[in-house]
Amino acid sequence: SPVCSGYQHNDSFPGSHPLAIGPLGYNGSKAAMEIISKADVVLALGTRLNPFSTLPGYGIDYWPKEASIIQVDINSDRIGLAKNISVGICGDAKLVSKQIYNKLTSDAGDNARDEIHYLSGWVFERKFVRWIDKVGYDLFIGRKEGKSSFVSWRIKPIDNHSCSLSISVYMYKLDFIPKVLRWIPNMLYVRPLLKNYLLSVTGGFKYYLQTGKSVSHNQFGIHPWFSINNSQ
Repeated sequence: SPVCSGYQHNDSFPGSHPLAIGPLGYNGSKAAMEIISKADVVLALGTRLNPFSTLPGYGIDYWPKEASIIQVDINSDRIGLAKNISVGICGDAKLVSKQIYNKLTSDAGDNARDEIHYLSGWVFERKFVRWIDKVGYDLFIGRKEGKSSFVSWRIKPIDNHSCSLSISVYMYKLDFIPKVLRWIPNMLYVRPLLKNYLLSVTGGFKYYLQTGKSVSHNQFGIHPWFSINNSQ
């Protein structure tokens, strides 16, 4: 599951981890706010959920109103003080998280995972984190043992015969590039190629729905990431 950090606690979770999505609250990460707003369950470890860590940002009142909130804090006076919670646990965050982890089975979450094998030789793993019947789903996708991007698919009815499809992609950070320069490869390289790929995907859906025929390899063009051999 994705991991957010509280205000001024960026060191609470490694920013280089594939599931790290940044801090919440004042001057926080827009991606983190968008993602936690879709949560069904929030496990708040070692945090009092103070206002600076949950303040709306970018015009987004993101704190999930319907989610179940599990708050873990060593100070019992802080539990449920700032936010309404579903379950409160008084204890050390590290010890409690280990106990929760030890209760999980070895195949926990496997039913919500699959793989995409591209012609280039790349294998991407998808981890579905939310499914909303007749509305859409959210997932993480990335190369195995590598960083993952968060993707949200949504279908919105237009009338009785048509609907719109929106695909929101929150790319992982390019940590090897200085922060002030990351927008350059994103705007000039990553986003155009990602848009091209998604147009091919949705074009394939449309073709199959209209004809009932399977989509051929590279039917909608060659893609430099997924159509040629990038596996080396």
